[in-house]
Amino acid sequence: MTVVLVVVVAALLWVGAMWWKAFSDGRAANERDQALTDAHQAAIYISTFDTLDLETTFSNIESVITGDEFAAEMAEARRTLETEAPTGGAITADVTDIALVSFDPGADTAVAVAVLNRTTTGPEGAFVTQRVMMEMQLTKVEDRWRVSNSTQVGPPALVRMSEGAEAELPNVDIPEADIPEEEDPAVDSPDESGTDEPDNAGE
Repeated sequence: MTVVLVVVVAALLWVGAMWWKAFSDGRAANERDQALTDAHQAAIYISTFDTLDLETTFSNIESVITGDEFAAEMAEARRTLETEAPTGGAITADVTDIALVSFDPGADTAVAVAVLNRTTTGPEGAFVTQRVMMEMQLTKVEDRWRVSNSTQVGPPALVRMSEGAEAELPNVDIPEADIPEEEDPAVDSPDESGTDEPDNAGE
């Protein structure tokens, strides 16, 4: 009877341990999904600016960031847009890829890397679309993951741009496209037959 009791208790403990592990793993997976979802929205908000509606622009940004230093950076960005950006200009962003490269739910921290297509549009409609990569430091605040710092990784890559974009958007860093140089067919061109002409001088 004692042996049976020991076996039953051991089985119950094993079942309990497996249940707790499954519960913990499921909770961690849900937390990771939430962090990724919040990072996706944050990447769009902190990359989007509308000079005709700065109130909504920065209200959205404030809803996804945390920390005094990052808040100060965004406040400075707002002052710059209010004084220097042409009225009617806008920046929109679309996330094409995003992933968590670091995740520590115990410390409430994570790091996400996102790839975005970011389009800058001028008041007259000229636009430049660039592919950018950004890294976001995430911190959990209550039940939300917020961005405490964000940096661009590497230079932007040109996706497309309209005619007149360089003139209308002088402050946008537009990378030059890599266009291969055409070879001059008149220089060092081999004979089409692939053989040299015979020398008839001695005949």
